[in-house]
Amino acid sequence: MAKVTKTTWNLLLRIVILAGAYGYIAWKLWNLPAGALTSFHFSALYDHAHYGLPFIFVFLLMFLNWGLETLKWQQLILKIEKVPFFKAYMAIFTGVTASVFTPNRIGEYIGRVFILQNREPAKGILITLVGSLAQILIYLTGGALAGLLLFYRYILPWRPQLAFLSWILIPAVILLIAGSIAVFSYLPNFTRLMRKLLPRKWHRIRSWIGVLGFYSRREMVKILFLSLLRYMVFTFQYVILLKMYGLDLGLGALLTGIPVIIMLLVVVPSVALSELGVRNSVALFVFGLMLPAGMKNDPLIDISIIAAATSLWLINVAIPAIIGSFFVFKLRFFPSNGNKA
Repeated sequence: MAKVTKTTWNLLLRIVILAGAYGYIAWKLWNLPAGALTSFHFSALYDHAHYGLPFIFVFLLMFLNWGLETLKWQQLILKIEKVPFFKAYMAIFTGVTASVFTPNRIGEYIGRVFILQNREPAKGILITLVGSLAQILIYLTGGALAGLLLFYRYILPWRPQLAFLSWILIPAVILLIAGSIAVFSYLPNFTRLMRKLLPRKWHRIRSWIGVLGFYSRREMVKILFLSLLRYMVFTFQYVILLKMYGLDLGLGALLTGIPVIIMLLVVVPSVALSELGVRNSVALFVFGLMLPAGMKNDPLIDISIIAAATSLWLINVAIPAIIGSFFVFKLRFFPSNGNKA
């Protein structure tokens, strides 16, 4: 591929990412969910909510949220390239920009690895997958434990005929948590074994897979810990927004519902155009199980839940995607002739 052609393709792909990201965000803002809610409901929500400092605090926590993700990715990618923190932070935001309009955020890997000097993107993508796997493990563990609490505290008292599910749910949660931790902890050993089993003629694939064997168990635990901290920040943001919009549930109930919502968002596949709708639907479903009878089917309660979920998306996804758009032109999908392909 001639240098001018590489330059042209780099430019075109960057423009596609920018157009997709801004187009998606604009479309979602234009179609914010309101359902059958009237201006009276929105006015009542505005009168009831307490904005200002809480919203600013949640916004500032967004930088901590993605900062922890940056630290995690920086530690992981160190095995193939030493990346300064600011450059890693820039890569994280660029990944959000590239992922915001793609199914299940797969564009995140493109936005991150093509900012690196390393010209083996497959290795960068596999390393990034390790960080995503750690975060998913935390989501599933927290969600499974909270799901048990939700079942025993909010569902079983009203549906005692479902008691038989205890014999299924408890072993399933134990197996899920133990299995997930075992898989993640022994991932380096597993990849070393798999690398040995692959035919020698597949040397390139063996080289790619080999990067997953670079990490010690101590390093994997550190990645899990950073994922847990990020999970706590995200949960804290959600609690503040729900309280700010006036959802009258106790802290214990919120800390039970939020992990279940996050877990369901992880296991339910969604394409970009429906992501915000899925977030709102899942939040309404989970909190609907926990609301007292007198609060169910209250439009103001529903809009409080929708407003919190939408605000969280705007702060943690839309704004970082806009910030990342300023770095999209740093992406190099095709190296110049002077670089190693």
